Amino acid sequence: MQRNPSYLTLNRHRTFYFRIVIPQHLRFLVSGRREIRRTLKTDSLTLARRRARQYAARYQAAFDRVTRVIERDEMGLS
Repeated sequence: MQRNPSYLTLNRHRTFYFRIVIPQHLRFLVSGRREIRRTLKTDSLTLARRRARQYAARYQAAFDRVTRVIERDEMGLS
């Protein structure tokens, strides 16, 4: 039996949700929120996994871009 990724959750109505923790050093940008949670609008595990992987890639890329911009500003390269 294959386990679900940690960013995939199921609510009591059997709808899957995507959940990702915001890195500590970026939380000031989103008013201190600790995580992002979005519905995947499906009760299918296969479809939920596919959509969750896409969200994970998008959010991780966004976190990386923002981190690079912040580091660049701190070094005075902007």
